[in-house]
Amino acid sequence: MLSFMKWVLPAAAAIGLLVGTSALTVRAAEEKAEAKASIKGKVVDKEDKVVEDATVNLSKPRQQGAPRGERPEPLATAKTDKDGKFVLAFDPKKVPDGDYRVSTRVQDKGMASARVTIKDGKAVDKDGKETELSMKLADMPQRGGGGGGGGGN
Repeated sequence: MLSFMKWVLPAAAAIGLLVGTSALTVRAAEEKAEAKASIKGKVVDKEDKVVEDATVNLSKPRQQGAPRGERPEPLATAKTDKDGKFVLAFDPKKVPDGDYRVSTRVQDKGMASARVTIKDGKAVDKDGKETELSMKLADMPQRGGGGGGGGGN
């Protein structure tokens, strides 16, 4: 009986692990299948050099009257590749047609944002044609508050 238990418990644990892993794999595949819409673009710095590994976010535009520091929760996020390119993939059921904001902020390099119109799961220009975003980093605005700086004598 003891030798039987030596094999049953590890086998049961292995089966449980296999079933759990399979469920996670299926769920990840389902989520990926839902993300059928995308926005493509490129991020460059002030000298027009590509910016690798920048985080790019898709969000709703800041609402009129909302506090200045308040940022909407991202609806999709992507990283730029070695060529500065990104693809924001999202589920069009969760991001209906309308106006949105794409933004990035890169430590010590700057920030960029662009308004984008989404129609049928694609970024479109004013004529309704699919377009890719081109985002150029600019200096980050200085925070007010007066700290730092020299004083009088």
